[in-house]
Formats: sequence, C-alpha cells, structure tokens
Amino acid sequence: MYAEKAGWSVFPCKLDKSPYTKHGCKDATKDPDQIRAWWTKWPDASIGCACGPDSKIWVLDIDLPDGPDSLKKLIADNGELPETRLQQTGSGGMQYFFSWNGKEIKNTSGKLGHKIDTRGDGGYIIVPPSPHPSGGTYKWLKRVDMPHAPEWLSDLVVKKPAITHVSHPQQGGNSKYGVAALSKQIIELSGSGEGQRNQQLNTAAYSLGRLVSGGELEIGHVENSLIGVALAIGLPEPESRKTIQSGLKSGMQVPKKAPEFENDNYYADQKLSELSKLSNLSKLESTKQNSANSASLSNTKQTQQENSTIPPDNITAHIELFIKNSTGCFTTRDIDTEFGLKTRKEKNTRSWALNKMVKDFLINKDKAVAGKYHIIDAKIDWIDLDAPIEETFNIVLPFGLHESVLIPPKAIIIMAGSTNAGKTAFMLNTLKLNRQQKYKKTYLMSEMGSGEYVSRLKKFGEPLTEWKSIQAASKSCDFNGAIKHHNPDGLTCIDYLEEIQGEYFKIASNIRDISDALDDGVAFIAIQKRSDQKVARGGEGTMEKSRLYLTLDHLCTKDHSIVCALSITKLKSFIGKNLQNHEMHFEITKGSIITKVMDWTPSYKVDRAKCAIEYERGSLLPDSSEDEMEPIYFNKSAKSKVFRIRETQIVQWGASFTNIEDVYGEVLRLSEQHNKKPFVTGFFHLGQIMAKLNKSKGSNLPLNY
Repeated sequence: MYAEKAGWSVFPCKLDKSPYTKHGCKDATKDPDQIRAWWTKWPDASIGCACGPDSKIWVLDIDLPDGPDSLKKLIADNGELPETRLQQTGSGGMQYFFSWNGKEIKNTSGKLGHKIDTRGDGGYIIVPPSPHPSGGTYKWLKRVDMPHAPEWLSDLVVKKPAITHVSHPQQGGNSKYGVAALSKQIIELSGSGEGQRNQQLNTAAYSLGRLVSGGELEIGHVENSLIGVALAIGLPEPESRKTIQSGLKSGMQVPKKAPEFENDNYYADQKLSELSKLSNLSKLESTKQNSANSASLSNTKQTQQENSTIPPDNITAHIELFIKNSTGCFTTRDIDTEFGLKTRKEKNTRSWALNKMVKDFLINKDKAVAGKYHIIDAKIDWIDLDAPIEETFNIVLPFGLHESVLIPPKAIIIMAGSTNAGKTAFMLNTLKLNRQQKYKKTYLMSEMGSGEYVSRLKKFGEPLTEWKSIQAASKSCDFNGAIKHHNPDGLTCIDYLEEIQGEYFKIASNIRDISDALDDGVAFIAIQKRSDQKVARGGEGTMEKSRLYLTLDHLCTKDHSIVCALSITKLKSFIGKNLQNHEMHFEITKGSIITKVMDWTPSYKVDRAKCAIEYERGSLLPDSSEDEMEPIYFNKSAKSKVFRIRETQIVQWGASFTNIEDVYGEVLRLSEQHNKKPFVTGFFHLGQIMAKLNKSKGSNLPLNY
C-alpha cells in the first residue's frame, strides 16, 4: 500500500524495530514482487519505511516524556508547524511527516531539543499498523497531504554545528567515573548493528558531551576515542566527525557530573558489588559464607543505606523507582529498552531485581505470558469521616437527565451505543450544554479528524467561536494519560474507547485506568455495542466503575433524520423518580441536532418495532397508552411498508369524515382488501382514500380508488 500509493520505499522489520534484511533501510524498495516475497517469509513483520530523497519524506520524531515540551519551546521560539501527516508511535510519541525539499536532511538526536530527533537520508521509521515493543501499535492521527517543512525548521536541521565556538569548562583530566562511562559507550558502539551505527554514535557523543561539560572528561580524548571506533566499524570519516560534533554540542548544553560519594572508587566498587550480589546473595544467606564475605556484604549494604542518591549504574534502584511510578503491566523487553540493558550481566541484574520485587509484593508475574509482570497498586484512599459530604459535579446532560441522577466528582459515565445510534451527536450536545462551565472541557475522538469535527459543529448553526472553550483532539488510546496530564478535574468526553485487536476483555481495565486518572473531574466514555446486546463490547465489566450507564440503539431512518432509543441500564444515585430501566426516543437531524420524540417510559412497556413503524410513517409522537380498539394493520407490499391505524386516528377521521357512519369498519374493510391484493401505498394515501369515500357518500357518487 505504501509503496504503490504513497511511493515510499519499504522493508520488513522485527518487533524491536531492527531490520530483517541484511542491509537494513538500504534494502528498502517499491518493487511489489520483492515486498510480497518479504512478507510471505515474515508475515508478522513491522513495516519499515526509508526516509530521504527516494521516498521523498523526512520525519520529525517527538519522544516521551519530554519531547512535547521541547517541541512547544521550539515552536514558541520560531513559529508554528503546518498541518501535515501525523502518526502516533506505539510508545505514545508523535512523528510529523514532511515532503523532501532537496536540502541535506540527516538523522539527528537531540539537535533541535531534548527528545526531538529527525529521520532523514539514511534513516527510517516504522509505520502503521505495525506493533510496538511496548504492546501498543503505530496509528495514523492525521492522513493529510505533506507540505515542505517551514524554512526555520529545515534550516535548524541542516545547520552545521560549530563546537569550536562553544566555551568548555576547565578540564582537570578524566575522572574514573568519566572513563568508565566512556568505556561503556565504546563497547555499545562497537556492538551496534548495521543501519544503527550512526545513530548509536550520535547517542554516545551526546551522553559523553554531558560529562565533558560537567568536567569529567576531556573533549579531545572523547573525540579521538569515538572517531577511532567509528572508523573501525565502517562509518565514513566526514560523516562520523559531523555526527560526533553534533552529539557533543547537544550534550554539552546539559552538563552532568559524577555523583558525590565518600569513596572516590565508588563507581568501580558499585559494579563489583552488583555482580557479587547477583551471583552470591542467595548462597550467602543460605550457607553463611566466611566472615570476610559477610563483612564485605555488610559494608556494601551500609554504603547503600548512607547514600540516598541513586548512582547511574544502580540498575536495581532505577527499575524499582520506575515501577513505583508506573501502573499497569510491563515486560522484560520494556525494561531492557527503557534502561538500555544489552549485556548478559545487565540482564541478569534485571532478573534478580524483578524477582526481588515479586517477593516484596511490588509486582506479580503474569500466569500466562512469560516475561510479563503486573504492577501491584498498593495505594488506598482511606475514608475520612470528618470530610465534607460528597458534592455534585456541575454537569448538564441532554433531555434533563442530570436532574434525575447524582454525578459526583471522579465519576464515570458510560454510553454504550450500537452502530449509527447517535453516540457522537449525544457527546457533542453534552459538550454544547456545558460550554459555559468554569471547569476545563476536552473532547478526545478516535474516528473524526479536525475537518469532520468542524463540519459537525457548523451543523449546530452557531459561530465556531462558541466552541472555543472546548479543547478537541484526535486520540484513540492511552486516555488515562491524557486525562492525568491535561484534565484531571474537568469534563473529558471520549468518543470512543475501542478495543485493540479484538481484545474486548481489556476495555473494563481501560475504564478503571481512566477512573484512577481522575481527581475531581468526570469522564464520559462512549463504547461500541452490538444492537442485540444490552451492554457494551467488553461485557458487564464495563458497568463496574460507572455511576450512570446509558445504552443507545438505532430505531429507524427517515428521509432527513434518524430516530434512536436511549436507555438507562444503571443509575447508581437517582434524584426523585428512579429512571433505571426506562427509555426515551429522540430524533437526530443534520447529524447533530437532537429532539425528544418520546418521554421516559418503562422499557418493558415500549414496543420498539411498533414505534419504528410509526416514526417511519411520519408520526413522531406515539401514544403509549393502550387503545380500546385493536389497531388495524396494512401489510407490506412492493410499494409500501407495514403500517397500522390506531384508535386515536380513527377518532380524528370520525370527526373529519362525518358522511362515513362507521369509520373503524370502513378502515377494517379497506385493510382486508389491501391484505388480499395490496393497493394502499401508505398512511397518507389511505387518508386520501378515506377523504374520497367521505365525499362520495355525501354526493352519492361512485368511489374510484
């Protein structure tokens, strides 16, 4: 698809984003036969796309967690970015696509800002619907034309670094901490695979540049070491020197010094201590090694207790801190990626750390998937009997529903709707009713782009300025993070929460995550449901956290509108009359405007099929009371639909057609004739026939149907 329609050169990649092909992105092609052969061999391969002049694209890569803030600063200092094609990576980052403008745009890391990279000539990116090592997937957020990048952006990318003009701190030689860090970077650079070497060189230069600026390393020593390794692994000298200078310059803007420890040999001692604990700890505890080993272990523990600062290579402490500040689940691959663990010793330390945390009840092993862990949430909100009584969140719901239900802060409202049942219209009307509220309003939509969203708003017939108080964005996953960071105390409408790869059982868990992300705010969540089911996809678990659970179903389609049924499946705290298991019907016109056509009625009293018949024939106010006379039905024919005549209509015709003595009998007679050989095309045609019959009886003229 990408090669044929977009003209991009593609190649297969593994889940960890490394290429399957021998020469990586250099093997990328647009040849359909080669592409078909690759994916026949590796059917689950991710889609790698080569950047540069061949594909005529380059990419601005914004990584979490600091990338978005760095981008805001970049835009504030230089100007806005144009609307362009945008994708969300599996880890939650963003990638902006720009057309190739002929400038020499290379791969960079941190040159434009912390956690901002570029992928240009010689680089590549992964594109949807490829999976991500974290368990997420790459998704398109905007599929629009790709313009050239603004001049200021492309100029910053291609601007030549000039390290010679950067003032360096006074150097006092290379510290042991700096030398150890340099050795680690050289080892990682030497072992980097083809297609990743230039990027690894840039990463090493950035990390070591921080230490140069912090006084731990001499810049000349770093440059000579890196260029020697670069040439040894086959990188060209001119490009390598540019990469080293660029990385050093960026890193030197963020100085880093060695932690201040009592023992100057701490860095080396700590590494030995980690390995010693890894191999001997269990043995020491069970067999009680000799006193020298015991004393060494005791001294190591004492040193750890005395130092509250986590040293840079204390893998165990960093993993524990990472887990304590996270929720949900993770895999060992996630840990290795997060902390750059590559050697066998580092991974052994990681395994030891995770096993220890299992024993400490910080995490649980997944019973079905090897290498997967679930973080135990030990947080408890204890009840304070002296706290004020729970207040109501000031929200207005369509059709006065808020007057019948108590919605407190930190509440979840669920709307489970079948296809074409008006979920988006109901959401937009909820936002419209709350535009003047003082709290923040956000609308997160998974199916609409900005153009369709604006089009829907215009159908309300109001100036778009009336909607400025609502912040809208395209988003299809990780809603809990968006709420926690952007709107924990306001109203967030999610349209809609969808399953990933058919895993409906995860929807209930996602709702719980959203609930946990709220402080004093409310989340209104739409979910898909089947038309023959009472609850959403994901089952009854989707009801667990909700204070109000609504279901929406499509009843019928008219010429310029649709009619839908709104039911209350769960109502935790009602006000006045309890409307649980009640329903009402409403009409949607212009895709956005909603109008009530039937008031709240117990669901067991509503015959939806009969209501749909009346709505389709033109009556939008069905009489829910029982008639004394049986309705008269006219069966469906090739030219008409099934419709019925009720007592109320018979009474109306009786008052109008005074020449007909028995209106009910005449309609029944016409029904019997029609059901044998259809001739009545609809309700209005029947009214015309009755009018002619009334006129003929008044003038004694024969009646012609």
